Amino acid sequence: MKHLSVYIAAVAAMIILASCASAPKPVASSVPSPTPAAQQPAGQAPVAATPAPTAQLKRAQELQAEDQQYGLDKRVPDAYAQGVNALNAGQAAMGSDNATAATKLNEAITDFQTVYDTGFASLAAERQADAVNARKMALAAKADKAVPGQFSKAEALMVHAQQRQSAGSSRDAYDLYTHARDLYLAAAQSADASRAAAEQALAAANRQLDQTKAQVETIQQSLTSSTGSGAGGQ
Repeated sequence: MKHLSVYIAAVAAMIILASCASAPKPVASSVPSPTPAAQQPAGQAPVAATPAPTAQLKRAQELQAEDQQYGLDKRVPDAYAQGVNALNAGQAAMGSDNATAATKLNEAITDFQTVYDTGFASLAAERQADAVNARKMALAAKADKAVPGQFSKAEALMVHAQQRQSAGSSRDAYDLYTHARDLYLAAAQSADASRAAAEQALAAANRQLDQTKAQVETIQQSLTSSTGSGAGGQ
């Protein structure tokens, strides 16, 4: 009996060893196991990338072009130079750092707008002086009497320009002063032309009158001579 028990135990051990030897080894998966993102804390949505500030770039370029068109970059050079530097920095940062690009482009917009506002205020003041001088010329030519319609239109534009200037709309005031100046000058020219035409007509009438007087005197002399000759013959 004892030998039988030992025999059974040995057989069982051999069966266990055989099963361990024949079991396949686990194969490593080719698909990497998911790992938590190190950059994004669990439970939070991913942060969206900052979009390129294309609208700010367009606006800054538009303002810069207007400043150059009217020569305002020469009137307010410091603010204009700051705007150019900010614009260049913003363009350089676009794509790689859109947040910085947006900040710089907004600075450029502010600087170019300062140039625009300050420069046009100066232009409007100068154009107002031009319109005032043109008005004096029109009055000297008596345009208010000779061509009252033109003069009245210029006066209305002058009032409107002053209102827009007081309201801070320097660009509108500049345009209105320009139109008023042109109308005053046109009215002065029209008045001068009317006066010249009237003077020419008067001169022509005087010449005609002189000719008529001369003709009358000739006829009178002829009649006198004829009367005298007739009297002597009797």
